[in-house]
Amino acid sequence: MVEHSFSRKVFLEGILFLVALSFSIQSGSQLAMAQNESQAEAKRQIDSAFEQARNGNLQAIAALAELPAASASLLRPYVHDESSALRREAISVLTALGGKEASPLLVEALSDPNAGNRERASSGLYFVYDPQEIVALDHAGPALRKAVRGHSVSATSVLLLRYFPGKETRQVLEQTRDNPQAGKTKLRSWSPVVPARLPALVSLSALGDTDSRNELLKLIDAADPAQLEFLFNAIREVDSPRVLHALKQCLQNQTQISAGVPAGATPRRRICDLAVDAFVKRLNLKVSFELAEHQRYEDDEIKEVIDGINKTLPR
Repeated sequence: MVEHSFSRKVFLEGILFLVALSFSIQSGSQLAMAQNESQAEAKRQIDSAFEQARNGNLQAIAALAELPAASASLLRPYVHDESSALRREAISVLTALGGKEASPLLVEALSDPNAGNRERASSGLYFVYDPQEIVALDHAGPALRKAVRGHSVSATSVLLLRYFPGKETRQVLEQTRDNPQAGKTKLRSWSPVVPARLPALVSLSALGDTDSRNELLKLIDAADPAQLEFLFNAIREVDSPRVLHALKQCLQNQTQISAGVPAGATPRRRICDLAVDAFVKRLNLKVSFELAEHQRYEDDEIKEVIDGINKTLPR
């Protein structure tokens, strides 16, 4: 009797397992079908939008930013399109989508023959992804080095090279630092321009180059507002306590800048306001006030940040 009851229980459990397995397989199949249909619809939308863009209508391109991130791989043909304008739009959509499917295509776009497109691809990688995600990408290091060797140097490409240590990277960065023909660059499209050697100094300093770090320290003492604005916007790449302490002095700098408020609006922000934002975020300082990236800070709030830096950073 006990054996019969046990056998019946085992039999019922087996039936339930098979039913669950069947349901799981069916659900997986339905999910796969739904994903395939979604990708097919995304491809139709992408192809249609780029066909319209080829004929001069860019309006449909904007809607592509609402697609699932997994759709990014469908943009590969347009990353390599014969039209520079369509390649530019593809890079912009990839940046908006983000995700692991978009980043390898942004790396491919670093080899675009158009300097503006290379800069957009580099900016997408720099501002959207964690540096370690970029390090994990195949060919990212060589692609960045090749981009920096080009005639038009992108600041974000130079800054990203600090995450790819090695002899080749140092050579590329040193060439940029020492080349009087390297020209100007900027961190964002709306940022003020700075000498291309400035991001090279930042990256070389982060890689432990003493000469570059000492030159960066001297530069900070005599830097113009554009250079200081660059350094604070790129403060993630500054890991030397000496350099950070040197930048700390800018918390007393009242020089006005154009960033942070609409054109013509007053009062304009100052270097010290930008420095507050940068240091609080970079050092994860605990402060008693909220950051306001479009306003000025009070003297007591600035002093609180200075005190926080002194407590956090080794001398």
